[in-house]
Amino acid sequence: MAHMMLVINGDVRKEIARIIQNANWNPIEVPPEYFERVSAEEAKNGVVCIDAPEIAPSQETIKDSFAMVIPGVGSNGQGVGVVYTHEEQPGKQGALLCRHLSVRMLKSGTVVNPEIVSIIATEFGFIHGLGELVLWLDEEEVRQPGEEKKVELTTVNILEPLEGGMNQLMVKKEAVDS
Repeated sequence: MAHMMLVINGDVRKEIARIIQNANWNPIEVPPEYFERVSAEEAKNGVVCIDAPEIAPSQETIKDSFAMVIPGVGSNGQGVGVVYTHEEQPGKQGALLCRHLSVRMLKSGTVVNPEIVSIIATEFGFIHGLGELVLWLDEEEVRQPGEEKKVELTTVNILEPLEGGMNQLMVKKEAVDS
């Protein structure tokens, strides 16, 4: 099986620093009613991660402020798409500010290797290993530039409190229905 290697040089690290700074300046605040939807039973059984696309920044804002492509060499050479934000999530003591990283291969039909996710997470300041983080996959069908039909892309998402205390989260991921 062929592998892709990331190209993380000074320019890439400058772009990562810019995105982290944007995330610091523009955290995604979750309205209180979303936290109210987390029932006492859910809170007792573990953390609930709020996944509420309707309160996320626009795609244009994400592209301009929170997204980048990390180039790659090897089997597909297309690189990895990354989105990084700071957002509120339910914590044991109320709203908890977390870092959220979304990573996907730019080539359709492939899922990013866990080792690559781990390397990128470290570059973005995550302190826990993948096995300790809240992690979930999103699958969507999109039309890639130059492609006639829609293709399936899988995004790996990871979440960690900015202060690093994973025990402050309740840890099951559930979408919030609006």
